[in-house]
Amino acid sequence: MSEKHILLFSTSMDLGGADRQVMLLARELKRRGHMVRVVSLLPGGDMADDLKGDAVQVDSLGFNRKFELPKAVAQLRAQIRTFQPDVVHAHMFHANMLARITRLFTPVDAVVSTSHNVYESDPHQGSLREVTARERLYRLTDFLSEITTNVAQVGTDRYVRVGAVPKEKSKTIHQGMDVSKFHKDSAARERIRSQQDIGEKEFVWLAVGTLTEQKDFTTLLKAVAKQPASGKVWILGKGKLRSNLEQLTSELGIKNRVQFHGSVPPNKVRGYMNAADAFVLSSRWEGMPLVLLEAMACELPIVSTRSGGSEELVNHGETGLLVPTQSPNELARGMEQLMETDEQYRHKMGHSGRERVVKHFSIESIADEWENIYHTVTSGEKTRTAGDI
Repeated sequence: MSEKHILLFSTSMDLGGADRQVMLLARELKRRGHMVRVVSLLPGGDMADDLKGDAVQVDSLGFNRKFELPKAVAQLRAQIRTFQPDVVHAHMFHANMLARITRLFTPVDAVVSTSHNVYESDPHQGSLREVTARERLYRLTDFLSEITTNVAQVGTDRYVRVGAVPKEKSKTIHQGMDVSKFHKDSAARERIRSQQDIGEKEFVWLAVGTLTEQKDFTTLLKAVAKQPASGKVWILGKGKLRSNLEQLTSELGIKNRVQFHGSVPPNKVRGYMNAADAFVLSSRWEGMPLVLLEAMACELPIVSTRSGGSEELVNHGETGLLVPTQSPNELARGMEQLMETDEQYRHKMGHSGRERVVKHFSIESIADEWENIYHTVTSGEKTRTAGDI
């Protein structure tokens, strides 16, 4: 594809899966010869710093969670006028809305919107079957975006079902990852386990994610409490629920088996993945969890809830096990089943997981899909349907 000016506009550029995906896409598009600029609505974070090290220009509009819409529009408008992009590719709800609204005030050749979750509102506000206020806004502003994509097919299907996006303007583009950086590493395993004073035969579960209601670590901790021989559990991530979860470990009598390691940068997450024996994801809902791709690339067998996009990643019985959401009993049963399987079979699961990631979810193959999207929306062709692009 000929060189294009591509402005990647993200709600944030910190440690979240969506943030990391924007970083990987920017890096790959630049490698392919495109002019790339990344703009974040919120102040920059770890992913922004990484991209600056790659000589990708990264700017922030500098807003916190509450921002003045006219000022935000004016700042994004200035970025667009300076960079003159062929495509503004927005990621996550707030960036999607701001990119669309800004188009009313400044010429933009094409806007692409990407949702990174199956459900972009707190589920306490309603059922997953109901249309939310955010989805109504997607519907009202749809004419300002050439196409709306989702990182999981279940998310695409839901947005079409509730009327947030017309079927002919929707498509699933999965997350991609750098498979060369996440792989099995025996030296890292020995080093991290030695640092954590973990014996080679002691079973270690790894869980990674922000400590929020969505990730449902409460269910994980209750599942651990139901297993007298569940091994150690390492939880990586920061969030508002940390103190509550630490208190729960004490109440459940599992404080000596669960360790909270706080926020860990991606390059160190790789070490923990190699040191662990299996990965567990307890989320209530997900888009396409990048952390599962990373764990599978490191050849970890998976136990995951059926929380959305995770079902599109994990082949039940082949690369891991899938269990219902919000069920400590079922999650405990899945963890026990995996631990009780033959070690050689777990290794086979992990190897199959990496093969699946390499074949279907490399950032190179995902960037190919994005280039096709960019070509379509800037060529004057009618936006194709989900199965045609």
